[in-house]
Amino acid sequence: MHNYQCDICGCNLDPGEICDCKRPAAPEPENRLVTYADWEAAGDFDKCARPGDYVEEDIVEEFLNCVPPASHKPGYIQCGEPYSHAHDPVTDRFRPTFATFHKPGDHWIYCGHCFIGQTKQAPENIPIVKGE
Repeated sequence: MHNYQCDICGCNLDPGEICDCKRPAAPEPENRLVTYADWEAAGDFDKCARPGDYVEEDIVEEFLNCVPPASHKPGYIQCGEPYSHAHDPVTDRFRPTFATFHKPGDHWIYCGHCFIGQTKQAPENIPIVKGE
């Protein structure tokens, strides 16, 4: 039996085995699950979630129940208060965008800030500046 050692960490290896320290980091999955605990730890939902992430049902319920929704259909929710305004190239006007969630299958997916009735993130979000 041959004894092989990793040149980096000195770990004993079997023939053909690759040491963990040389393995490339696993890519982050495209659709990760954002939990309510993640949201609480981040303090801001937009800091913990990206469009395309799966979200827990509790998060969707929180958004649904905080203010009346702008749009609510089975498997589709848009929060009632605009997040920002963005230029809509289709209408050539600035339109409000809303935090949007949809459920095409078994999981809720965060879509980002979308125009009313849509599930695609709107371009060039302009945050609303609130007066004092």
